[in-house]
Amino acid sequence: MDAQDPTPESAPRRRAPRASVVLQLAYRSASHLLVSYCTNLSRGGLFVPSQEPLPPGTHLSLSLTIPGDAEPIELHAEVRWVRQFDALEGPAGMGLAFEDIDEVLGDRVDAIVAQFVPLRVALVGDHGATLGHVASIVRTLVSCATDEQSIAEADADEVAASDLVVVEIGADAEPALALLRRIGARPHAPPRIALCDGRSDVRARCISLCRIVGTPIDPGELREAVLDSVAQVDARRRAP
Repeated sequence: MDAQDPTPESAPRRRAPRASVVLQLAYRSASHLLVSYCTNLSRGGLFVPSQEPLPPGTHLSLSLTIPGDAEPIELHAEVRWVRQFDALEGPAGMGLAFEDIDEVLGDRVDAIVAQFVPLRVALVGDHGATLGHVASIVRTLVSCATDEQSIAEADADEVAASDLVVVEIGADAEPALALLRRIGARPHAPPRIALCDGRSDVRARCISLCRIVGTPIDPGELREAVLDSVAQVDARRRAP
């Protein structure tokens, strides 16, 4: 069983250490050339979130981009299992097992996993149900600690110390926009996502401050925004 396979077996196997690091990945098969992100990386393989996973048994050539490295890691893998639909266990996607990984590449992957530190995600807004829903989606993607707080209670310095900030834009948009401006003005400000409805004037004011995810929330749009943002975090952490 691959290290990422969610299906239990009667005979347990030793699993390689893994981490929910998010790195950019290009993968090629006989009929596909796609750029995506990978999560749950280990010496044994990785998971690729995808709404159109390739069939089990598909063989792929992988190019894994490691921030700070001059050249990407080139690997070969096989699709071992797929999750066709989003579920409580995680998003749709496919689990890949590395093929004939040598000691040099295996040690490199182990080093990436060993350096992993769980993310800190700040969720700020005035609707607990919305923040809880967002937190549950984020936790299916990466290992993280989430901190939910209201706009009135949010301290810009404390929030800016997080790795990722998600801010809900309420009916009165100004307090949330002011918080986003204060965070964005800080050195090494974290990636920011705004949950915003269809008000064009508010969206126009958000564009220069953060990435926008529409409300009601589309889980796919939110996942894409989170993965893209977390990849920036990992790049910043790993860059020399």
